[in-house]
Amino acid sequence: MNIMKTVISRKFFLAAFIACGLARIAVAGEPTAFELIKLGNDYVGKDARDKVVQIRSEKSIGSLTPTIWFVVYYDVDASFKATEVKFEAGKKTAVKRPWRML
Repeated sequence: MNIMKTVISRKFFLAAFIACGLARIAVAGEPTAFELIKLGNDYVGKDARDKVVQIRSEKSIGSLTPTIWFVVYYDVDASFKATEVKFEAGKKTAVKRPWRML
């Protein structure tokens, strides 16, 4: 009886491990939020690079993984000290200096 439980639990663990791996492969085409920080560094000034204040995303329709991301950098040259880079599906779509305090 004990051996049977061990065999079943190993099969369950293997199936869960494979399912998680396949889920990661399915979304491997889109960059993570941390990868978007490095991509966003190209669109802000030298002083603002790697000075991330906020990373947020919008709800995605039909998927659990977000496709629209906003990366906000601390920028001393901006009027409200922030520069926001918007990414959709891993591509930059807008760079703004929002009219709000950090």
